[in-house]
Amino acid sequence: LKHPDHAEAIKLADHLVTHEGCAECQSCVRACPMKAIRSDAFLADQCLRAWQGKGELPDGIRKANANRVLGCHTCQVVCPLNVAVPRIPSVVDGQALWEGVKGGSKGLEPFADLLGRNYLRPVKLAVLMLGALASMRDDRAKEAATLWLDHQDERLRTAAKDYLEAVGVKPHVELEVKRLITEEGYRRMATRGEGVEQTNYFFALGDKRLRIRERSGEWALTLKLRTEQDGLVGHNEYNAPITRAEAEHFIAYGLDRASVLTLLGQDIEVDAAYLGSLKTLRTAFEADELNFELDKSEYLGVTDYEIECEVNTPEEWDRAAKWIEVNLGSTEQAPGKFKRFCARLDSLK
Repeated sequence: LKHPDHAEAIKLADHLVTHEGCAECQSCVRACPMKAIRSDAFLADQCLRAWQGKGELPDGIRKANANRVLGCHTCQVVCPLNVAVPRIPSVVDGQALWEGVKGGSKGLEPFADLLGRNYLRPVKLAVLMLGALASMRDDRAKEAATLWLDHQDERLRTAAKDYLEAVGVKPHVELEVKRLITEEGYRRMATRGEGVEQTNYFFALGDKRLRIRERSGEWALTLKLRTEQDGLVGHNEYNAPITRAEAEHFIAYGLDRASVLTLLGQDIEVDAAYLGSLKTLRTAFEADELNFELDKSEYLGVTDYEIECEVNTPEEWDRAAKWIEVNLGSTEQAPGKFKRFCARLDSLK
């Protein structure tokens, strides 16, 4: 970290600021962990600071980076020009800095003298710290990173996704009680909450579920793979936020295999063509200590109505199914929106 008295220190040791003087010392050349400093040149692209802005580090770079968050500074520590620079008495507590990052701008105020105003930006520091924790495979930031997957800043969304992949966080497992209901049942229950519109854009991928969803101006790519948990059939769900421009490109030209691998870390093996869209008015409400979602969906000239409840255990599954049966009279598990969309598409051919 650059000390405010650094420029003065150089003046005090001005006799060393020549090529000849540096050639005689070469302390930085010997000390640089990246061999980015030569006797006749500085290789900026090879410096650790340059690598730290690139996300996940290759194995060799990660070892050299160790637990550094911002910069390296080895060259500054060994350089004789810095002998006149007052030493910082103690190194900042990494855990305290992490808590400050999570607290936003106010949380970072105590570190103003150490960091300088330029780095009192919570998003910038959060991205750097997630990179360092990912390099160390340190999973302490899982909770915060999961919340940041939906952050408004794309840099932090990307850093959170890369971090979670690096520490091996498993995808979300979706287990849903899903029932088709009548229009009358829908209207009766819809008064329990306020509806929010969302649109699913579906892509052809065999028995896999691949979609882009837009809700309240936010866009996300989702891949669902069938799985089983506690005897209940569900889906492993992989999600990644994308921009509107990216979504419009994929809808126009299809989802290519390379893009899905980059965004979700999953190989879909083939490119996926765009099929069409399904528009939903979703109303959420709570009943019997469970969270239900009521959907009115319009697609390919039809309208249907359903109720869903995402659960975590067989006991919750049974309780949700019973509540729907008693209050709406529906007892059979319904196919998902993607299956219903594809069945309708096939009937129109």
